[in-house]
Amino acid sequence: MNLTNKTVNLLFLVIAVGTLAAAAFPQSASSKNSDCCFDLKFKFIIASNWADQDTREVFVFMDPAAFNDRNLRKLFDYFATKYKSPDTMSVTVETSWYRVAVPNIDCEPDVISGMPDDPEREKYHWALYMKRGDNEVYRFNPRLGDRSMETVLLKGKPF
Repeated sequence: MNLTNKTVNLLFLVIAVGTLAAAAFPQSASSKNSDCCFDLKFKFIIASNWADQDTREVFVFMDPAAFNDRNLRKLFDYFATKYKSPDTMSVTVETSWYRVAVPNIDCEPDVISGMPDDPEREKYHWALYMKRGDNEVYRFNPRLGDRSMETVLLKGKPF
C-alpha cells in the first residue's frame, strides 16, 4: 500500500484526536464496573462460585486477620449487590485452608458437607450468609474456641 505523507499525517491526526477525546471524556457512571465501587481492604479468595436458575453457592477463604463483623458485612453486601439473582444464595466464609475444597476446573465443586469433620474446627473463624428473596441473614463465630454463634439480620425477616 502506497500512502502519501499527507494521508499518513491525517491518519496520525485522527488517531491522536480520538485518543485525546477518550481521555477527556471518561466512562459514564452507568458503564463503570460496579465491582470497583466496594471498599474491600482485606484479602479473600473465591474458591467456588456455582449457580443454577434457583440457587447460587459461593465459598470464600478469608484472611483470618481480617475476620470481623464489619468486614463480613462488607463482603456479604458485595455478593448481594453483585448477584441479585437467583433469589436464593449462600456464601460460606472459612479462615482455615483445611475447610477449602480442592478446586477442579473441569468439574462442579464439592460442597462443604462432603468434607470430613475438622477436629480443630473451633480454632478457626467461619461464617455463613443466606439470602432468600428479600431476606438476608448471616451467622458467624466471633470467639475462637467457643461453639456459640451470633446471628445478624441484614434485611427482611429471619428464616
